[in-house]
Amino acid sequence: MTIARRKPPTMAQQDYQDRARALGVEVRPVPGLPETYAASDGRIFSTRKDGFRPLSLFDNGRGYLRALVWGKHRLVHGLVCGAFHGPRPPGLEVNHKDGDKYNNRPENLEYVTRAQNVQHSFDSGLRESYKREAHPYAKLTEVKAAELRAEYWSLAVNDRLPRGEGKRMAEKYGVCAEYLRLVATGRYWG
Repeated sequence: MTIARRKPPTMAQQDYQDRARALGVEVRPVPGLPETYAASDGRIFSTRKDGFRPLSLFDNGRGYLRALVWGKHRLVHGLVCGAFHGPRPPGLEVNHKDGDKYNNRPENLEYVTRAQNVQHSFDSGLRESYKREAHPYAKLTEVKAAELRAEYWSLAVNDRLPRGEGKRMAEKYGVCAEYLRLVATGRYWG
């Protein structure tokens, strides 16, 4: 049985700090990923092949940068935050303070809870709160909801619609029967 041995580090791997200083950035190792380094300007470097070199960054389709590290696509903001702020604590995620997903500088990254991250996205205007008819998939307007409610309660006997009326009204307003009841009772559009 042959044991694969690692080659001794090359000169390029040993002097990565000197090369980083020449580029004008601070470089720190990424925890858990040998031969992988995060720079203070948000780039990721590797000494795995061909010495100290920057890795190519790609958009992941949702606006975040990713890099191919050790055969696996990894989000750059997680690598940089891990290198400069320590490993991610359980239950926390990385937040971009300025909202720019391409700005992966350590001073722009922080660990927060999911609730804090979502609240930050609303507060900074990155995400809109769609309610009622402003929602892109809304089937009712304020006027239609009020009309539906009035018709429902004019037909209701003992807080229930006669047989077949729920289906007829649901088709008329373009909603399902369950949603019809929720609108009429004020749970939605109340």
